[in-house]
Amino acid sequence: MQSRIVSTLAVASLFVAVTAYAAAPTFSKIVDTGIAEFDDVFGRARDMQGTLKTSNENLAGARANVNTTLGVATDAPLATALTDLKTKANGKIKLVMEGKRPKLEATEAVPENVQQGIDSVNKLSETSIASSETADQLKPQSESLVEATKDFPPKVPTLVKNPLEVGKKTKQVKGNIKAVGELPGQVDGLRVEASGITTDIAGAFTE
Repeated sequence: MQSRIVSTLAVASLFVAVTAYAAAPTFSKIVDTGIAEFDDVFGRARDMQGTLKTSNENLAGARANVNTTLGVATDAPLATALTDLKTKANGKIKLVMEGKRPKLEATEAVPENVQQGIDSVNKLSETSIASSETADQLKPQSESLVEATKDFPPKVPTLVKNPLEVGKKTKQVKGNIKAVGELPGQVDGLRVEASGITTDIAGAFTE
C-alpha cells in the first residue's frame, strides 16, 4: 500500500489515545484435571495464555529496545524516547502510514544513531500492529472458552469415578475456570497496550 503523510486529523481518526502502559499480565495456572472433555478446553485456554504471554513479551521487548537504542532509561515512558529522537533528528523525520501502521522515514541523510532510532521505532510499530491483530483474533475465541467452561463444575461428580476425588477435581476445575475467565480481559489489555504505542508514535511525529 502506498505510503502517505498523515495529518493530525487523520491520526486522530485512526487511533484512540492511551497515555499509560499496563503491567505485564499475570496468568493463573491451568492444570490437567484428568477429565478428557474438560482438559481439551482447558488445553486450548492454556495455549491462548502462551500466545498472549509471547505477544506481551515481544511488545515489551520492542519498547525497551527503543529506549536502549536512544540512550534513555529503560523504564522511561516511550514518549521520552520519541521526543529525544525527534530532537536529535532536527526535523528530518516524517511520519507516513502503511495501512494502520505508523512508520518513520528520514527525509534526508541523518546520523547513524538517528537512523538506528528510526529503525527501532518502526520495529516497535510493526510489533504493535501484530499484537493488535493477535488480540482481534483471540477475543472471540476467549469468549467462547468462557462460555464452554461455565457449566463444568456440576458435571464433575458424574465424570469422576472415585467419589473421594470429586472434591479435588472440583477445586481444580474451578481454578481452571477462573483462569479461563481472565482471558477476555487479558486480550483487551494487549489491544490497549498496542493501541497506546501506535498512538504515541503517530502523535509524536504528526505536524
